[in-house]
Amino acid sequence: SNLSYFVEQGEFGSAVDKEGNLYVADGEIYVFDKDGKKKGMIRVPERPSTLQFGGKDGNTLFVTGRSKFFGVRIK
Repeated sequence: SNLSYFVEQGEFGSAVDKEGNLYVADGEIYVFDKDGKKKGMIRVPERPSTLQFGGKDGNTLFVTGRSKFFGVRIK
């Protein structure tokens, strides 16, 4: 098969922003560039599961936690 690892992280959901950066929910939210290099991390108050970009301009990362729903503005 052609299946290969892109990043060795990812417990739950993921989302991709307009620039091609990958956001992965795995205890926190890890951010990778389009080549799979780790760029950073976004801490959230609850363990994240589902990630989705939206909002008026598509630059808000919506995060589903265990009991709350969060919005994080990305550039």
